[in-house]
Amino acid sequence: MPRGDPKKAVSIRLDPKLIEAVRATGEELTTAVESGLRLWLKRITKKPSIRKPTPD
Repeated sequence: MPRGDPKKAVSIRLDPKLIEAVRATGEELTTAVESGLRLWLKRITKKPSIRKPTPD
């Protein structure tokens, strides 16, 4: 029986090289995926920034 607040199971396919790279850091794969998704969501949901035009 899991302790705490169990999460709903999800099945996804990941590049085996990414999995190996995460495991090499010692981080849990679930934690790494959740962190990456949070960063991605934060980036795509923030208001567009006004950028100064760059000279060509």
